[in-house]
Amino acid sequence: MTDTAQQINVKLCDMSSELLKDAQYIILENLKKHSNERDVAYYIKRELDKRHTGPWHCVVGKNFGIFVTHEEGYYLQAIKGQITIVVWK
Repeated sequence: MTDTAQQINVKLCDMSSELLKDAQYIILENLKKHSNERDVAYYIKRELDKRHTGPWHCVVGKNFGIFVTHEEGYYLQAIKGQITIVVWK
């Protein structure tokens, strides 16, 4: 696994460092594999559900507003290039 901290800009985070590291890895892998934002969100959510007991939610896009209630310890908002990724449980 590569050092993902320098590849994804974390804007808001409420999760353990171990979960953050895995979420960053999952995000990067799916951004590489898929070009469609809907597919990226789907596969990030699916992988988080498998690895970290769901239900997880994921929004991926270039321009949107978001305000959600999340389970304590399970929220991440990050940016990769022009794409913002938000995941929460």
